[in-house]
Amino acid sequence: MKKNYVKKDLIISGEIHKFKKGNYMTNAERKHLKSKVSYNAYYLYDALRTTSFICAYEISDASLAKILGLSVRQVANARRELEKTNLIASIVYGSGADTVTKLFIGEEVVALFHAGLPSDILNTKAHNNLKKEFGVNDIESLIANASDMAMAFELNPSKYQ
Repeated sequence: MKKNYVKKDLIISGEIHKFKKGNYMTNAERKHLKSKVSYNAYYLYDALRTTSFICAYEISDASLAKILGLSVRQVANARRELEKTNLIASIVYGSGADTVTKLFIGEEVVALFHAGLPSDILNTKAHNNLKKEFGVNDIESLIANASDMAMAFELNPSKYQ
């Protein structure tokens, strides 16, 4: 008997809310996002944030264009806008057939990624302890303190666990 395997080559790191399952977006987040980016970028972000994806092909511009009913160019422009405004970021590990794409979704997740903090720290006790120690209570202060937080965590990770 032949077994079928699904290639899982995509890791998504995003913010998860306390009382909601999955990658739900609050109304405050939606309002903030609408004031920050174009309609197509908002539409793409919402799809990336709230839809389950398994393989990297599913987040390609061509695949997302079919899902969203936009042209490939519109999706590409929206993706670039989201990357420019630090709402999404991605990194590809490996090469050839052994590549894995890691997609970071959300201002806080992207800020942590750019600062060098491990993305799996998000929504953990360590993340909350770092935020308390550095007085972080909004995205601007997180971005301002992210590199110091990363250095503090790297020097003494057990302190924040």
